[in-house]
Amino acid sequence: GSAGISIAETHDGQEIFRWHATAGDYAQHVGGTMPRAFSPCGTVLERNSAQLMTEPVRFYDYITKLCAPVCEVLLVPFYRGDTAVGTVWVVAHSPERRFDSEDLRLVTSLTQFAAAATHVLANLHALE
Repeated sequence: GSAGISIAETHDGQEIFRWHATAGDYAQHVGGTMPRAFSPCGTVLERNSAQLMTEPVRFYDYITKLCAPVCEVLLVPFYRGDTAVGTVWVVAHSPERRFDSEDLRLVTSLTQFAAAATHVLANLHALE
């Protein structure tokens, strides 16, 4: 499948998510954007919780423009301190692949590690 990190930003007066890291079939979309108010990532921030979405194209039709189908997506909030500022997401492009509680545990752990590493790096840069 694919995976990535989307961070909430404001660009040209528009609230968006920018894909800061991508891998798999969506690797070519690094730096791409999607609207914040009406996106799977926006739902995660609005609810402040992990979300599992099956066939999200039913609700977010612009997803059909991506290069590979989205059968299922698992999204976990990415925090800066106590504030959710983005998401870490994993996409299944095949209906045979479904996410389970172990996938959620793993993605949540990786997200927490990435947030902690980002915090440490920001503090190191502040000391320079």
